[in-house]
Amino acid sequence: MSSSAATSGTEPEPKRRRLLDAGGPIEDDETARQKMRDAEVYERGVDGIEGEYDGFDPDNVGDVKSIDEENEDADDDNAITAMGYFAELGDLPMMRWLYVNGADTRDMDVDLNYPMLIAADNGHIEVCKWLFDRGAAKDVKRRNHYSHSPLCVSFPFSNQRDLNRWLILNGALCKNDESGKLDIETAWEDLCVRYGRTSPSFQERKALLEWATDLHRPRTSFLLFLSGAYSAPKDACSTRQNVPPLQLLAGKPGILELIGDYVGFVRGREARIVRQLTKLMPGLIQQDGGKQGAMEKL
Repeated sequence: MSSSAATSGTEPEPKRRRLLDAGGPIEDDETARQKMRDAEVYERGVDGIEGEYDGFDPDNVGDVKSIDEENEDADDDNAITAMGYFAELGDLPMMRWLYVNGADTRDMDVDLNYPMLIAADNGHIEVCKWLFDRGAAKDVKRRNHYSHSPLCVSFPFSNQRDLNRWLILNGALCKNDESGKLDIETAWEDLCVRYGRTSPSFQERKALLEWATDLHRPRTSFLLFLSGAYSAPKDACSTRQNVPPLQLLAGKPGILELIGDYVGFVRGREARIVRQLTKLMPGLIQQDGGKQGAMEKL
């Protein structure tokens, strides 16, 4: 059935809702089905010769195949579904086609090649954002049996800083209790502190601290200015005492949020995460006192 037909009133309600929520162009139905058949994956449990691909069943968006021709278990490291396969390629129109047709954005039965991790491993930030908004938000913290998370596999690469920072601002380093507090154990693992000062991740930890400081310092100064702790110079021609800007702006709904958006400040949980990073990162960079030492700095 073509994607245009999916807008008709004959489509099941869940599919119509997903079509409206797809978030962008959807692959043409005929092309999508051919891409499924042409996928370079193998039938599960069937030995073969490399290159003799089996493809995905276009009538089964949850079809589990193997990225290795000689593995039999559906839950091993080689298992992959179409959603994970096209996440690796960064093919969002194809992922939207799968989603509209009922595919799971999380692939909870796949341990290693689940969509969020495999997209992060390949630096596809827009794919990660799309997955996050369509049911896979918890996967920014999800770990496989190697204890790898999306941030862990992406962090050492300087060309993926935007992705790493997006993951962090969306809770990749936070505790699971909804407090917004950073988790030291998670940071130790996912920022690759265990690899020491000679690894590429060391430079990335330094860059992360610089980024967090650059976000936090002007925000703090601006809030102090608004409260009157930093006063504007008094007009030499006026005897009127300065009034804190925050008092002047009182009663104007949304004005502070508007100013914050204009100057690019982070707010809410993102601001708390950034503030905690400015305290945590020096210890993780220097590895002073190990994990316990870093915890005491928060």
